[in-house]
Amino acid sequence: MKKNLIAIIALTAALAASTSAFADTVQISEEELNKPVSTYAPDAMPTPEIQGDIMLLNGEETDVAAPVETASYISVDVTVVKTDSDVDGIIKTTTDVNNKDDQNNTVNLKITDDTLVYDNLGNKKALSDLTDGSKITVFTGSYEPTPLILPVQYTANVIIINGDQEGNVNIDTYLADEEGYTNAANTLKIATADDTKIVDK
Repeated sequence: MKKNLIAIIALTAALAASTSAFADTVQISEEELNKPVSTYAPDAMPTPEIQGDIMLLNGEETDVAAPVETASYISVDVTVVKTDSDVDGIIKTTTDVNNKDDQNNTVNLKITDDTLVYDNLGNKKALSDLTDGSKITVFTGSYEPTPLILPVQYTANVIIINGDQEGNVNIDTYLADEEGYTNAANTLKIATADDTKIVDK
């Protein structure tokens, strides 16, 4: 206790000495104090001028970084460990079935009234179709708040039950253009035909 007290006093003295030494080095003349505020910054702050992919800053060209295209949803492939949880509306899953008891591999899925469940062929399913051992892909909103807790917990916006038959599902926001629809991540363009079936959720 006595050593800790001495260390705190020594640290406080060192900080006070360094602060006062720094304060002594800052001097502002009477003339500087009486100047209008706008003249403190010579040439003021430069105003950037953006032209396409180039930004002019004080007359010098600088490359502008291209905007990052982000998917509206992120996905995680997991295996259901336990569908009946002690916490209502939570399904326990794992990213590694060989080490499913490790919290670092556990992903808890928060189920809401809006959670959609389909198989990987596009057939509508129910939460009751999930069983222990089901391999699923879970989509959650990219900007959905995620609590900083272990195990990780995501709100399940869409659950895809992956069956034996091959099928591909992409969950994203799609923007219409002349050629069809392009997802927000700009990784998939869907060309539509007259018989293309488009439905909302």
